[in-house]
Amino acid sequence: MKLGFFMVFLVLYMILERGILLLPQVEAAAADGFVKVKGVQLMLNGRPYYANGYNAYWLMYMASDPSQRNKVSSVFQKGTNHGLNIARTWAFSDGGYKPLQYSPGSYNEDMFRVSFFFLGKN
Repeated sequence: MKLGFFMVFLVLYMILERGILLLPQVEAAAADGFVKVKGVQLMLNGRPYYANGYNAYWLMYMASDPSQRNKVSSVFQKGTNHGLNIARTWAFSDGGYKPLQYSPGSYNEDMFRVSFFFLGKN
């Protein structure tokens, strides 16, 4: 048991302290807008990147009603004010009220257009 703990500790030490990774490394490129890995650090445009986010399953539904779109804009602004830089939403809804997919292979184009509203927010 003690030997197993020591081995785990040694491997973690080598990975974190010495930068020895068992996975292929991708060097962080400058200013391309994509998150990269440098050692064990996420990098964005050559600077350390820390992902802080939230779930908002209702974004697509609310954005489908033009009178409610201010709520989508408001939640993005509030998230930004609190240091959150990732919002995760769902694009689903089979049948029922304002479905994305009426039936297999039959989609509601209006709901697809809604995604352009909230995907364009930054």
